Amino acid sequence: MNSKFTPLIASIALLALLLGTFVYALISKPSTSITSQWFPAIFYVAVLLIAALSIAAMRRHRQRSRPVAIIHTISMLSVILGVTSFYIFNAPTTINIFGFLTVAGGSIIACLSAIPLTVSPEPQ
Repeated sequence: MNSKFTPLIASIALLALLLGTFVYALISKPSTSITSQWFPAIFYVAVLLIAALSIAAMRRHRQRSRPVAIIHTISMLSVILGVTSFYIFNAPTTINIFGFLTVAGGSIIACLSAIPLTVSPEPQ
C-alpha cells in the first residue's frame, strides 16, 4: 500500500469506528456483561492507535504539504482529546456534548485534510 493513502484510510477507519460505536450506543440497552466492561478500554486503545498511525503517516509527508499536515495533526489530537473527555466524564447522567462535537468535528476535518495528500501527484 502506498504510504500517501495511510492518513486517509486511518481517518476513514477512525470515523467508521466512532460512528459504529455511536449507533451501537443508541440501539443497545445497558448491560453488565463482560463485554460491556472490556469494550471501553478496547475502544480507547483502538482510537489511540489509529490516530497515532494517521499522525505518523501524515508527518512523513509534511515537506510536500505542511499546512495540510498541521491541520490533520491538530484534528487528530482533538479527536484524542474528545475521546479522553468521554473517559474522564463517564457518570451515567453526564451529557458530554462538547466531547461529542470535538470528536465529530476533528474526525471530519481529519478526513477532509487527508484528501489533498491522497490526490496530489508524487514529486519527481
